[in-house]
Amino acid sequence: MNEPTVIGQRSHPSCLSQGALREEDLYAMIANDLFGAFVPRRDDRVGVELELFPLLRDSGGNLAPVPLRSAGDGASLARLLERFASSNGWEWVDDASGAITVLRAGGGCLTLEPAGQIEYSGPALASPAAALDDLVATVALLREAAGAMGIELMSRGYSGLHAADALPLQVRKPRYTAMDSYFDSIGPFGRQMMRATCSLQINLDFGSAAASDRWRLANMIAPSLNAIFANAPHVHNGLRYRSFRHEIWRRLDPSRTGRLYDRPDLDPVADYLRFALDARVMLIRMADGTFLPPPEPVSFREWMRRGGPFTCDMDAWRLHLTTLFPDVRPRGWMELRSVDALPEEWWGVPLAIASTLIYTDGLRAAALERIENRTRRRGWMEYEHDGYWRSDFETGVELLHMAIPSIEDPRLASIADEYHRRFASRGLTPGG
Repeated sequence: MNEPTVIGQRSHPSCLSQGALREEDLYAMIANDLFGAFVPRRDDRVGVELELFPLLRDSGGNLAPVPLRSAGDGASLARLLERFASSNGWEWVDDASGAITVLRAGGGCLTLEPAGQIEYSGPALASPAAALDDLVATVALLREAAGAMGIELMSRGYSGLHAADALPLQVRKPRYTAMDSYFDSIGPFGRQMMRATCSLQINLDFGSAAASDRWRLANMIAPSLNAIFANAPHVHNGLRYRSFRHEIWRRLDPSRTGRLYDRPDLDPVADYLRFALDARVMLIRMADGTFLPPPEPVSFREWMRRGGPFTCDMDAWRLHLTTLFPDVRPRGWMELRSVDALPEEWWGVPLAIASTLIYTDGLRAAALERIENRTRRRGWMEYEHDGYWRSDFETGVELLHMAIPSIEDPRLASIADEYHRRFASRGLTPGG
């Protein structure tokens, strides 16, 4: 295996522009703020974020989204989160746009996604077992509050219950409405992403000297994590997808999604800079706090070179970075975004597998060597993952098998082994 480039040791690229922004300044900002290159952590913490669909069942057994607010004593998302906060000593914060946040002292929060999906973002904890325990305990309290109001919480990657066009944006933050308009200008998949998808995201530290290898492996295993944990079945245009959520993300705007850093000789910071510069500009923040799309489609690189009626400065760059959604996103830590929301009994498996593969030195090296020496095979008449789903699944099964003996927590090792026997070894996923 070739020696990886260490983050921050590459010479800065030559500048693109003599104006307000220079490429070497953007490189330094990404290295410091997103990759934490010069303030490395050695904690090897684990965090998890889970999105859930809140639903109400009518007298006929049909499920419908829960409204943000309702008259009288009717069930609503605002009333649910306010009741949860009051019962559990969390802080409840509301604003006119519906951007409700429920904060726990010491870390952890509940927020609402654009169409009313509830997201729990847990704190960074010392182990996958601790992160799982915190997630399970918090969702149990949320289910208790929801159940008292007749609200069900569905953990699945794609709802498929209602057409996306029939679902309104319930949280009307200026950023969300502008994003919705931008995605609509490209096609239907952005609307589906914002209204009908939920994920289980895994947050891991970069570490220090191993940061480059950790980042590379995280990106290389992302397709396989999606494949073996697929839980978003859906038929679209006559084709049955195991993870339609993945298909949505792949097609909503290819300039800002996908996986990165596939070679050991690449500098990950320079690679992410290239990706960010080539992504289309989605939002321009106006002085009054509202957002507008650019007058015409333009990449950030082109905006820097050509200029225009709006200022292209470091604030615009920072905003642009928040609109990028690769399979693994650097945020001072690694945010692995490719796993569908799963049934509760399996939440701990991707947490344990990803953290064990990435944090265990010998195992990480073995996994990198195994994957980089393998040709990703495109299946005949396959359509999912651009035809690579079966190959990604097979690699995922192998990674799962490699990781299980190294999982430190016996309970998580047992759950992962059960998942392997029930699903992965049989070519199955929770979604079918």
